[in-house]
Amino acid sequence: MNVRDHLKNLSVDAIKNYCSENCIDASVAMMHTEGDFNLSNVFRTTNFFGIREAYYIDGKKNWDRRGAVGVQHYTPINYCRTIDDFWVKVKEKGYTPVAIENNINFNCQNIFTYTWPEKPVIILGEEMSGIPTEVLVDCKDVVTIPSFGSVRSLNVASAAAIAIALCRNQLGIK
Repeated sequence: MNVRDHLKNLSVDAIKNYCSENCIDASVAMMHTEGDFNLSNVFRTTNFFGIREAYYIDGKKNWDRRGAVGVQHYTPINYCRTIDDFWVKVKEKGYTPVAIENNINFNCQNIFTYTWPEKPVIILGEEMSGIPTEVLVDCKDVVTIPSFGSVRSLNVASAAAIAIALCRNQLGIK
């Protein structure tokens, strides 16, 4: 069980309550990815930084959970069969959609100077194909992580970790 030492002797429900009490009102959404390892790592990062919940959009419902090290037991992960299902759920909860994307011809904001909205849902796309344009146009903002080296892009799990950490830092540490 990969939980912090002070949680090791607690029940699953007690750990869920701990996570709920220490999370911020934000969410992370992952578009379908080819590899479950990225998906698992995004969900693991969501839990690590105390984000309220996660969404998995348009992928197979049964994903390889090994990389998530059990966080699916403590952080709600909502499966959305379609992007329309996702929009209904996040709008009902009052989330503000913010896309993380790079190397696109879109009005993007630099993540290092970005001011996160209250109650964001951070949307991440499929590696290679990214976030579909029809999703990007419905986002409040499209945010990019600038490259200062020769590499064109980051692995989606790495980009997620940067975005989630900066969001958590700006919206508050409990």
